[in-house]
Amino acid sequence: MSESHDVWVFIEQEEGQVAPVSLELLSKGQELARSLGGQVWAALLGWGVQSTAEQVLVQGVDRLLLAEHPELEHYRTLPYTRVLAEQAHRHRPHILLIGATPLGRDLAPRLASALKVGLTADCTDLQIGDYTIRKENRTVKNLLYQIRPAFGGNLIATITANIDLIGHFHVADVPGRNEPGSGEINYTNVFKAISETSYDRYVGLEFKPTGCHREALEAVKKLAGVA
Repeated sequence: MSESHDVWVFIEQEEGQVAPVSLELLSKGQELARSLGGQVWAALLGWGVQSTAEQVLVQGVDRLLLAEHPELEHYRTLPYTRVLAEQAHRHRPHILLIGATPLGRDLAPRLASALKVGLTADCTDLQIGDYTIRKENRTVKNLLYQIRPAFGGNLIATITANIDLIGHFHVADVPGRNEPGSGEINYTNVFKAISETSYDRYVGLEFKPTGCHREALEAVKKLAGVA
């Protein structure tokens, strides 16, 4: 979909009060836009939200996309999806950020489906970077790296489906970040999944031993098949 380098942030509001997560995303959006050389757009939908719009404008946005209509006074999935999809098709942002609130979790997948674009939920960080596809000897510029936690079967699916886009693995068990196998992650399955792919770089393991450090390290090396 992307043709611009602009970053959009959906501004969630209820009765004129902006959700804190939207303000946090505006800050992240400014950081991403700087990396891309684009602008930050705030997308605000509602009815009678002029004062809310003024609150948003002072947050340092470059442009405000404001849609006011009685049907938009309270959130409803279809009207909000329709308005945002029409505007996104028209202006073609590079990235669109939506907070992971109950409203955002309802809106985001509908909007992604309407735009026929990907969606990553529950991100803990977002970064702009390049990626070299070694098999094709070419570099893709300005990729959005979407960092999120993954567990169990979801982790294996993520590895196998995206192995050509993965530059580094960093694994930490939960809860506690203690020795591998003490939490929810099945390390045997993770290492097996990685070994069955074309990945030939580093795998970082983060853990805090509860006992002897040397014994914990030897157990990890055995688990990973390292002599």
